[in-house]
Amino acid sequence: SGATVTYATDDISSVKYPRVKITAGVDGTARRDLAFESSMYHLVGANSTNATNIKASAGWVTSVVCANINAAVRYLKFYNKASAPTLSTDTPIATFALLGASVREIDLSSIGAAFSTGIAWAYTTDDVAIPTTAGTSTELHATVFYS
Repeated sequence: SGATVTYATDDISSVKYPRVKITAGVDGTARRDLAFESSMYHLVGANSTNATNIKASAGWVTSVVCANINAAVRYLKFYNKASAPTLSTDTPIATFALLGASVREIDLSSIGAAFSTGIAWAYTTDDVAIPTTAGTSTELHATVFYS
């Protein structure tokens, strides 16, 4: 009907192929490209485990950038919960070690870390199934990108 459609192509050996980007979720279903849809949560650690609920509904964590100011290893733990975790009873679904006096970027965008209930986290000095030991004030600086 006289409409013009423009789309991106790749030129391979003088043949134009349409450029298509498909991203699949962890269960094989299509999902949105979250790169431009992320919210951000930032924390400077207090003298506690900083057990926090980031999002009280289902979501995706796309990346985490964190700095551990302490010289010892610390642990960032994620929970699939719609409320703050109770460290004496809740088991984390993912734990990331933060080396002493270091900065770490955890890129989860390629695998799509899905949380079906909610996104919660805590920061501890112990790497056990049910962690309880708190870090000290201001030793953690972390930003979580999520949607």
